[in-house]
Parts: sequence; C-alpha cells; structure tokens
Amino acid sequence: MSKKVEARIKTFIAFSHVGLYVQGAIFNPANILNVLTALMYSNSAMTLDPDSPNLQSLHYYLNTYLGYAMGDDTLGQQHINNLNNITHTYGPTKGSEGIVVGSMANMFLIQDDKVREGLTTLNGCNTISCRRNSSSAPFKEVGMQIAIAEGHARLGEMDKMTIAFDKARSYATQHNYPYPELIDTIYDDLTKTDGIIDQWNSPLAPFIRLGKIQLPLPPSAGKLACQSCHASGRQTINHYE
Repeated sequence: MSKKVEARIKTFIAFSHVGLYVQGAIFNPANILNVLTALMYSNSAMTLDPDSPNLQSLHYYLNTYLGYAMGDDTLGQQHINNLNNITHTYGPTKGSEGIVVGSMANMFLIQDDKVREGLTTLNGCNTISCRRNSSSAPFKEVGMQIAIAEGHARLGEMDKMTIAFDKARSYATQHNYPYPELIDTIYDDLTKTDGIIDQWNSPLAPFIRLGKIQLPLPPSAGKLACQSCHASGRQTINHYE
C-alpha cells in the first residue's frame, strides 16, 4: 500500500471519529476519546502525506478546535492561520478548502470580533477558493451560506441571517441539492423557542463554554457537522486533477 493511500484511509478514520464526537455530549469523557482518536489518526496521516491539502485542512481544523477548547487564543489562531495558508500555498483550486474551513472555525468562538473576521472573509470571497465545488464537497455554496447565517445569528443580526438562509435555499434549488430539508432543520434548530439562539442569549451563556468556544456549537459545527457541504460527496484518489 502506498503512503498516500494509507494516509487517505487514516484521514477517513479520523473524519469518522469527528462525526462520532459531534453526535455525543461534549463534556462526556468517553466521547472526548473520539476527538483525541481523530487527532491521533490525523497526526499519523500527516507523517505519511504531509503535502495533502485536504488532510491538512482536517488536521489543522482539529488543532484549532483543541487550541480554543483549551482557552489558548494564540494556539487557536496559529492553526486558523495554517488553514488560511493552505489556500495561499496550494492555490485557489487545490487549496480551496483551507480559507473556508479557517473562516468557519471563527463561528464557534466567544469573541464577536473573531466571528466578524470569519464573516468578512466568507462574505467577501468571490473567488474560486470559496465557490469551487468538488467531488467530496459538491454543494460547498450551501455550507458556506449556512455558516454565514450562523455567524450573523451569533451576532444577533437576524435580517442578515435570513438573507444567507435564502441564498442557501436558492442555490440548493438551482443545483438540485439532495437534502434541502437540512437547511430548514438548521434554521429551526437556531430559531425555535429554546433553540440555539435562545441558548446563546441566555443569562447562563457566559458559563456554558469550552475554553474560548461558545456552546452550544452552531449546527454546522455540531450534530450536523460537515453534512451541508459534503452531502452526496465522494472523494476519488485523483479528485484534485
């Protein structure tokens, strides 16, 4: 087995453990093993194929989460910079995932200025880096607009949130998105009584945090993580070619 193929398999295993983690209780010690296992496999994969931009994307995202979960702004920002550098290093096509994932990571932080930083990047990005679909993320635009909506929701900008959701629905209709109900599920999770927005605005919100991460996580970083972009995706061995 080649190193690249072995790295790809380990990346899939890491990604699977991320999926398991977001389905469970964040503070459950047994569930924390899932994110640590994901890190272990991504570390191993990085030694085998350190120049894979999609592997780097997962790896640095996990380390961003870990850094901010420990309350370390410097470490968290370092890995967001690493994510952004993927796009700068590999170009807007091969490295397209980096800058988007880096900006999305800002949406789960407690600092409003960090949320605005991510929103500024996503709202201002009209290049192929932010608009490129791929075999693994065939509906990236839907996920981007959902992340933008969640960021505006975090800041209490409900009109802008609604506009972003409308853009996601419009794109989904135009491009035959297979799971349009996912958009409505995320909207409902945010806006329903006692939903995520109400929990963010609760008097208890300052005490329900994981380091510098505001809880609950937005839906696209929580129980529905990755689905909005990667629904119906498949990753071929030559998917960047």
